Amino acid sequence: MALELNDLRYFLEVRQKGSLTSAAKSLGITQPSLTAAMQRLERHYGTTLLLRDRTGVRLTVTGRALAHDATEIFEVLGRAERRVLGLEDQESGRFVIGSHESLAAYFLPDLVRRVVGEHPTIEIAIFNAASAAVAEAVVDRAVDFGIVVNPKPHPDLVLVELFDDAVDFFVLS
Repeated sequence: MALELNDLRYFLEVRQKGSLTSAAKSLGITQPSLTAAMQRLERHYGTTLLLRDRTGVRLTVTGRALAHDATEIFEVLGRAERRVLGLEDQESGRFVIGSHESLAAYFLPDLVRRVVGEHPTIEIAIFNAASAAVAEAVVDRAVDFGIVVNPKPHPDLVLVELFDDAVDFFVLS
């Protein structure tokens, strides 16, 4: 018997709502349909996933393990969907930011959080190194751009001054 993703989705809703009745209402299905879906899951795994009593339902140990894994499955499916849709919209990809170690700790957490929050299909990687190594990584196209201190001019790079205290931005010309 094949596992149905809807059955897993229903299972997570039962866990969240704590009762079959509330979950069925939330899902817009009948309680007997939801009960049948939970029974299919239990048959599929050969174990009891839910303990039912007059106050609602609780997950068994195996139910909690399944809920954890099912949550991860749906997170991965969501990321895949966002990535595919982002590719169509040209709003996805991987960017590597090169940064001097001290600047990375100060500037990058907020920047990365904002970019990923606004564009969840964009993946950001950080390359921490001394400023000269970051500049070379930009030239070698190992990083997309670099944030450095005390930059040395380079003929292949455009230097954008970010602050008066010698914190600058490199990008390939």
